[in-house]
Amino acid sequence: MAGPRPRPPARLLEEFVGHLAYGITQLRAGLERFVFLLGGSDGFTLGPVDGGTHLVQTETYRGLLARMSAKTISATHAKFQELNQALKQKAEG
Repeated sequence: MAGPRPRPPARLLEEFVGHLAYGITQLRAGLERFVFLLGGSDGFTLGPVDGGTHLVQTETYRGLLARMSAKTISATHAKFQELNQALKQKAEG
């Protein structure tokens, strides 16, 4: 006899965050308790340059796991560079 089918993680998160007592603000606050393990921030900055636009992508990692994951972060950085180069080629034609 089969039991109920498990719900996918994305659906469970959606139900959890959508609950009246627990919204996205509470989820973010809860996750920030673990920033000492692995935290980060990212962003894009656009600015004028020689009649065009200059795009700068930033990624900052911090926490104990960031120090232990330097090799993985370096590989991720290389992939971001590839992505940015492809974006540049596409934008410049």
